[in-house]
Amino acid sequence: MNSLSKGKHLRKMAFGINQILMNEFFGDVLDLNFINAITDELKYKTKSSKRTQASLGHVQIMLKEYMLSDFKQHFRMNRTTFQILLKEVALEREQTKDIDLESQLLFTLWILGNQESLEVVANRFSIEKKWGQFVFEQCIQILSKLMPKYVKWQTEEEQALTADIFEFKSRGIVGVTGVIDCCHIPIRRPLENSFDYYNVMNYHSVILQGVCDSAGKFMDVFIGMPGSINDATVFRNSPLCMKKDRRLVGDVAYPLSTNLLTPYAKKDVTQFKAAHEIYNKRLNVLHSIIVRALGLLVSRFRRLQYLDVKTPKAANYIISACCMLHNFIQINEDTAEEDDIDEEAVSKIFMPPNNFVDNQICAEDAYEQRNFIKNRLNQSV
Repeated sequence: MNSLSKGKHLRKMAFGINQILMNEFFGDVLDLNFINAITDELKYKTKSSKRTQASLGHVQIMLKEYMLSDFKQHFRMNRTTFQILLKEVALEREQTKDIDLESQLLFTLWILGNQESLEVVANRFSIEKKWGQFVFEQCIQILSKLMPKYVKWQTEEEQALTADIFEFKSRGIVGVTGVIDCCHIPIRRPLENSFDYYNVMNYHSVILQGVCDSAGKFMDVFIGMPGSINDATVFRNSPLCMKKDRRLVGDVAYPLSTNLLTPYAKKDVTQFKAAHEIYNKRLNVLHSIIVRALGLLVSRFRRLQYLDVKTPKAANYIISACCMLHNFIQINEDTAEEDDIDEEAVSKIFMPPNNFVDNQICAEDAYEQRNFIKNRLNQSV
């Protein structure tokens, strides 16, 4: 397979925020006849109102037992944020007659925020497992559909403010509008092309590439590349690679360019060592923001610590829903505390970067730009 054909093959495995194909996704996860049968049955089951009322009553009683902190612990957001989300989701779908929309959304958030099995959560909410599966996948569909509304690039005014904040945090690196990195979301071994998804940490995964602002809110995500691919290849196959109007900060796994600043690799830190180290340390201050954002994502939505789903494509949609929810929470609530990050889980999603692959092959003007920034930072010390 030539390089052009291989690139097209890889891009088919992933999607960005403007490439959501719901029908194709659910065709993979559930038999379409089964979906139609469930939908018809939901419309028909008006005679089951007693059972439905009992189930909904159980959910309401369960919710009343939670204190405010308990609610956030289990559903990953406070009650006020949940009510805003409920209104947003309600605009996207009509509730079924069998389970009210509030219960459907709570059920889905519980699954995303915890690692209990679908059967256990269905029992907790007093619904049958098959209804739980249907409800979960329908809610994931809606949340994924909402992602472009909440994961998007900033306006020019917002970019200018973000650049100022990044300059302040780094003490002198100007013009940065975002920070980028990849993480690996563990998945069940796929039935097809499983070797492609087996990463260097010895588990199967799909890759999430994220770009965030100074507050840790995602501005761009690229989801679904197989785990055996390195960060630089993911970047080159993403739509973001073609955007030249933004200056990003990445780690040494990324290719240095005029619009993507990376640290000096260890092999390059020889002469003028102190100047190189100043540049690297200040760049790392910025890069740590995306590391924290991705870490908070998998800590907040614990389901992402292992997705036991039938296909990688199903995993992609769950990841996209979680990215949407991450930003929704960032917008509507105060910044999360550091205690909210599961350090053990975070340690498993980042691959050790290759320090020598990409920084060797880049345009001369990219080297000159980085050296200019390094020298200016050194003069300000």
